[in-house]
Amino acid sequence: MSHQVSKHTLKRDEFADDAIKMVTFVRKHTTEAMAVAAAILVVIAGLILMGQNRAKSEKEAALMIGMAHSAYFSGDMDNSQTAYDEIVKKHGSSSSAKESLVYLGNINFNQRKYEEAIKSYDRAIKAGSSNPLIMSAALSGLAACFEQTGRLPEAGEKYLEIARKYSKDQYLATNALISAGRCFAAGSLTDKAKAAYQQIIKDYSGTAAAAEAKSQLAQLPG
Repeated sequence: MSHQVSKHTLKRDEFADDAIKMVTFVRKHTTEAMAVAAAILVVIAGLILMGQNRAKSEKEAALMIGMAHSAYFSGDMDNSQTAYDEIVKKHGSSSSAKESLVYLGNINFNQRKYEEAIKSYDRAIKAGSSNPLIMSAALSGLAACFEQTGRLPEAGEKYLEIARKYSKDQYLATNALISAGRCFAAGSLTDKAKAAYQQIIKDYSGTAAAAEAKSQLAQLPG
């Protein structure tokens, strides 16, 4: 008597085989899966801890910079410089550290230590900041250092960079363009000076800066 296998039985056997293969695969790879899961948990825990440490650092730096600012604005440059240096050293990646670099630049600039000021402003620029006031102050400080040390073409270009970056801020842009024109004119780069003043007249017509630009433009040769 022959034994015939029905399609139903065949499908059931195939299903059983697949199930056995799946169980075998899971058992075989359980260790690997657990290792991957553990690694993911370690990464997540690390990110959480990093976030907590960053928040703690930001908070501590914010308290420290308040004291540094208090000394700075009361005219105590020595103590304010020490405080800003400490913030940069201990909380280098914080927003307060980036701001501190700008103030360190200001202190050195006011003491005519232009090379030291340039280093501080440059570090602030390279560190980057989401705060446009900090970034524009660093760029402006760097440009002012170039201007004071006779590097007039570099100063003019740096002022133009401010005007490009903050073109929507009328105050920042027009002041930067006026300064750029001044530096280019002093450096005998008349065409660039004219271009800076003409940009103010074109883009910021009707403002006090436009009136000043027209006056400066009229004084340029040719």
